[in-house]
Amino acid sequence: MKKLLFDKDWEHFPGHIIKVGQLAEVANRKANELIENGTAREVIELELPADFPGRKHLITAGFNSLEKVSAIKDFDEIEGIGEITEKKIIEYLLK
Repeated sequence: MKKLLFDKDWEHFPGHIIKVGQLAEVANRKANELIENGTAREVIELELPADFPGRKHLITAGFNSLEKVSAIKDFDEIEGIGEITEKKIIEYLLK
């Protein structure tokens, strides 16, 4: 099994759609296929806490750990992260 972050919607089976930005564990063979066709990417290490502000947008942009988020110099370049979320992220990191 591999943990994937989806960049495109994927119909796992009829009526069950995994949406963009969602995480799911998928069998290796199918996961490799989804990675190769650009539907998803593998998440190897996911250290951001579930309640981390802007978590989905940060992970989508490749910032999947507190260390990587702490190194961000300009949050304006990350799609979905605005001024309010940036302040919340900084407050969270300073806890």
